[in-house]
Amino acid sequence: MLRQLQYFNLTRRVFTRLVKDITEAELDFQPEVMNNTLRWHIGHCIVIPEHYMFHYPDQSTHIPSYYYDLFAADTKPADWTIEPPSYEELLNEVEKQTERINNIDEAGFNALLKEELPFGRFETYADLFGFMIHHEAEHIGQMKIMRKMIANEKELNQS
Repeated sequence: MLRQLQYFNLTRRVFTRLVKDITEAELDFQPEVMNNTLRWHIGHCIVIPEHYMFHYPDQSTHIPSYYYDLFAADTKPADWTIEPPSYEELLNEVEKQTERINNIDEAGFNALLKEELPFGRFETYADLFGFMIHHEAEHIGQMKIMRKMIANEKELNQS
């Protein structure tokens, strides 16, 4: 399990560095070809691990319950009816969640999943954890592309 935690920590460090590099002006900019914003991606990368590793929102109270309505799969800022969390709050949640995940013991990772998932064949939380790392890496890539799109659009507007 240590190796998977190493992979998670590498991915989470890259994610956290990226999040810390985002400016307030970029946070809620939504390129025309995208359904979401950088704020949404940050929240989503908090909600998904919390959902699968800690049974949020039903059994976990680590993060506010309204995060699920804002950042779960198939959500988007265009549908938001409540104020999203601040950048500082999201960054704080990322850091606290990283610590929680690193505190899961071997028995926790080796425990059998309580439910069957509609994608992939996962039997234990360790199996699912590998998918979680992949999921976060995909969002890192999307966020990097979005930042380039935002920079290009700003450049075009200045011309």
